[in-house]
Amino acid sequence: FRSPVIARQAREAGALVLSFVSLPFDLEGQQRRQRADLGLSQLLVSSDAVISFPNQRFLEIVDERTRLPETFEIINRAFCQGVQGIWQMIERTGLINVSLQDLRSVVESKHAKSSFAVAEAEGESRSREVVGALLEHPLLAGGEPLEEADALLVNIVGGESLSISEVDRIMERMRRHVGDVRIVVGASSDASMGEKVSVKIGRAHV
Repeated sequence: FRSPVIARQAREAGALVLSFVSLPFDLEGQQRRQRADLGLSQLLVSSDAVISFPNQRFLEIVDERTRLPETFEIINRAFCQGVQGIWQMIERTGLINVSLQDLRSVVESKHAKSSFAVAEAEGESRSREVVGALLEHPLLAGGEPLEEADALLVNIVGGESLSISEVDRIMERMRRHVGDVRIVVGASSDASMGEKVSVKIGRAHV
C-alpha cells in the first residue's frame, strides 16, 4: 500500500494529513474487503484523520433501478463533496470563519476514523429539514449517534438570503442531538445556491 507511506512522509514534513478512502461493496468478496480493512488500518496510523466512504451504504441512497454508471457517479460526487467541504471551511471568508488552526485542533495527531455526509433543503422549513436529512443519512457512521463522536466539523452554505439567525437555528437543532461534543462550524453564502441551504458534516471518532 503506497498511500500510508505518502501520508506518513507528509506528516513527517509537518503537513496536516486528511485521507479520503472508499471501501468496497459487499458483493466484491471477503478477500477484497480484508485488503481494504488492512489498508485502512495502516492509513489511520499514518494520517491525522481518515474519512471513509463505504460503497455498500450507497445502496441505501440509490434507487434499485439506478444504473451502474449513475451509481458510481453518485459515489464520486459524494467523495468530491467531502474534499470540497473541508477545503471550503478554511478557504472561504463568510459569516463564520474556520482557520487551519481550528481544523488542526480537532484532528491533528488524533488518527481519527471519520465519516462525512451532506444534505440540502429549500423552502420555509429548510433549517429543520436539512438537519433531519443529515441525522438519517446512511453515510453518517451507519446511524451511530452523533453524540458518540469526539468532534464534529459542520459547514453551512446558503444563498444570499442565508442569515446568521438561520445558521443559529440549524446549529441549535444539531446541538439537541450531539450533547457536549466539540463542534467546529463554518458558514458562508454563495449566490449560486439560490434558495437552497447545504450542510456538510464530518464526524470524527478516535
